Amino acid sequence: MQIPNLPNIDPKLFRLALVISVISLVVGSWLWYQGRPSEIITAPVNEVIVEPIMSKIFVHVAGEVMSAGVYELNSGARVVDAITAAGGVTKKANLNVLNLARVLFDGEQILVGDIAKTSTSSSSGKVSINQADASQLDTLPGIGPAIAARIISHREQNGPFRSLAALKDVSGIGDAVFAKIEDLITL
Repeated sequence: MQIPNLPNIDPKLFRLALVISVISLVVGSWLWYQGRPSEIITAPVNEVIVEPIMSKIFVHVAGEVMSAGVYELNSGARVVDAITAAGGVTKKANLNVLNLARVLFDGEQILVGDIAKTSTSSSSGKVSINQADASQLDTLPGIGPAIAARIISHREQNGPFRSLAALKDVSGIGDAVFAKIEDLITL
């Protein structure tokens, strides 16, 4: 086979060069294609539904308030907000035993006591763990000033004790101390 304008090339050599060129082109194309970044396919992401933290709480306000009842308040409300929602306090109310700045929790009861009736010890002579001050708690066996302060701090941060046994949640009051004071305390 004679190709015009080309020097005399052996046809077998020409075919071999042509085959090598085609193979080189195919291999080169394949290598180029393999080096390209492939399209990233991502699986569909399930939507995460985030439930909002409870934005409303319900608090029972009772005792010496103008309008006792259950009130719906914003989460993060304080004792003073609950008392305000209940119309304020009566003239007989004793606010000295309440921490008006304490944050409320859902389902809590706020009991505003009567000045004449509110005392830190009941008629039986027991010390009220929900109303006693540090000096009155300090009179209990096994309770010193440090533990009395922890009791008051726990009460202010978590609300009133709901049971006598809940007093054991306070650091420093174990079974032994609780056994000594159980008959001397009341809610």
